[in-house]
Amino acid sequence: MGSGVLGYGVAIPRRRIRIEEINDVWKNMPLQAVKGRKVKERGVLGPDEDTVTLGADAAQKAMKMSGLDREKIGALILGTQTSPYHTRPAASMLVDILGLRNDVFATDIQFSGKSGTSALLIALAYVNSGMAEAAIAIGSDTLSYHVSPGDSQEYVASSGACAMVVGRGAGIAEIEKSASYTTDTPDYFRLDGERYIRSGGSAMTNTGVGLQENMLGAWKSVNGNKAYAPDSFRYLAIQQEDGKAPFQVGQMLGFSKEQITPGFFSDFLGDCGSASALISLAKVLDGAAPDERIAAISYGSGAGSDALILKTTSKIGKIYRKPSVSDLISRKTMVDYSTYIKLERKYDTHERKTSTFD
Repeated sequence: MGSGVLGYGVAIPRRRIRIEEINDVWKNMPLQAVKGRKVKERGVLGPDEDTVTLGADAAQKAMKMSGLDREKIGALILGTQTSPYHTRPAASMLVDILGLRNDVFATDIQFSGKSGTSALLIALAYVNSGMAEAAIAIGSDTLSYHVSPGDSQEYVASSGACAMVVGRGAGIAEIEKSASYTTDTPDYFRLDGERYIRSGGSAMTNTGVGLQENMLGAWKSVNGNKAYAPDSFRYLAIQQEDGKAPFQVGQMLGFSKEQITPGFFSDFLGDCGSASALISLAKVLDGAAPDERIAAISYGSGAGSDALILKTTSKIGKIYRKPSVSDLISRKTMVDYSTYIKLERKYDTHERKTSTFD
């Protein structure tokens, strides 16, 4: 028996903004085209929220669900593309926040939107190698803070975190197989010293060269010789850059709408970057029963794709799975555009605020 998920947790901003509110201000796209991305609302960061705070919240929930003594956790891996620091690590901050031992292995990894699943694979490798009894993998991103006002991504860019505790044995879900597919496809990127994410152009984002090609490559790798037919799976957990792509790509891979819908969340939350595929997996686990197989596929711009195959165990029916991802999404406070701009400090005059008058 290999390694498995012992517990998971999700954290998302409570504040949300409707896409119509953004469109009313900028009118930079026809509203029908905006609605065509199938995202109704997306997250807005509060003044005390960032990649670290969201990651810590998700990790605390995951540790509580696992029931594992924190002394047994030997590694923490944070996957993010929006760390608050350029050089200082955030994982070491999380070690202190979570009260872990100081002799744990802790590191940040940055591999675009698939940083969360990459963190999970590293955590699994650490446990499978015998270097740790258990490990925490965290995917956390604050994309909403890193899109320029008036940019087309402002309609979907959101924030969120998902953490998974993995350990020896099956846990609530055994991870049966994994594979990766890596390409240099710069459909979105952020240059050093810049706050806002740029687009590599429509040739990358609209042709299928990025998202579709990489996900298909990872799926072919993990499902060599088509060992698993699509109907072998109860669910598909998938990266969600908007509300349209999960169904387009999922069905291209052979999955049905019924397999995709249980893990779908971006219609009322948006793109959560490195946390996206993991949040989808957590939403699936919220409603999963024993002995159900799950496919999970992530994607990162300029990075590639990870694919995993999991199977739930009898233990999944014995854990407390509240609040669910759906519960968290439903707990919201709507804000207008001016409030969103103020909360995320889109027009700061200085790089770092030193007073309320800066």
